[in-house]
Amino acid sequence: METKHISYQMQLYVALVRAGSFTQAAEQLGITRSWLSQQISGLEKSLNTLLLHRTTRTLRMTDSGERFFEHAVAMENLLEKAQEDISSTQAGIKGRVRISCPTALASVLVVPTIKTLRCEHPELDIELVVTDTIQDLLQENIDVAIRVGNLPDSNLKARLLGRFHQRWYQSPELPENSDNQILLPWQTAEHANVLRVNNILTAAEMAKQGLGRVLLPDLFAQSCCEQGLLTLVSGAEPEPEQQRHVHAIHAFSEFTPARIRLVIDTLLSKFQLSQSNMD
Repeated sequence: METKHISYQMQLYVALVRAGSFTQAAEQLGITRSWLSQQISGLEKSLNTLLLHRTTRTLRMTDSGERFFEHAVAMENLLEKAQEDISSTQAGIKGRVRISCPTALASVLVVPTIKTLRCEHPELDIELVVTDTIQDLLQENIDVAIRVGNLPDSNLKARLLGRFHQRWYQSPELPENSDNQILLPWQTAEHANVLRVNNILTAAEMAKQGLGRVLLPDLFAQSCCEQGLLTLVSGAEPEPEQQRHVHAIHAFSEFTPARIRLVIDTLLSKFQLSQSNMD
């Protein structure tokens, strides 16, 4: 079976099914009806199966014909995406990218990523959605999402960006023997003196004000420590269960556009840079 020839016949078959008749398809393709009929018959012979039930007025796909049509359309779409990808790479990467990330990683990871992307690829149209809610990528039209922790089984594609630890931090003004804690909704209390808040930025600010110690990602707390606003609680070494994986996920199954690969590659580079700065 010659690949080039069957590829051509496959294109004719898709056009025929979409047109609904040999006459209309031949007119649209600029070929004769007899030539089109000959090519479809040749395709059926090559595949050793009947693709169409033909009558004088109608065409109806067989079960095999329907399956072949689905595969043919998928290959057609994949080819179009490949052409778009190559064209965009040669002309400069552009297009829309909608990124979703949790609050803790917005300023320390995603904003620096966007800055680099905007400088190097000004035609990229980037939208950032900062939320601590797990969103449905397809329903919310998210191209790339940053997820922290273990990922559930799904059809989404994931790339590991890195890992961070959570440690206890407090204001330098807070006595080290204080048992006041500031907790986020997903954290559990170790002591009775607890303040609860649903936003990590507010939790960090409360800790800066000396209201208690707070469990924060080291990546997030680094700048606060450098400014002298927070300090690592003495003896607060991270426990294994406090290590968190960070992934970039997307829903592109068969072919990942160049702009999406670029965003994820840049996120990975920025994450690695931030980790090296902490060493």
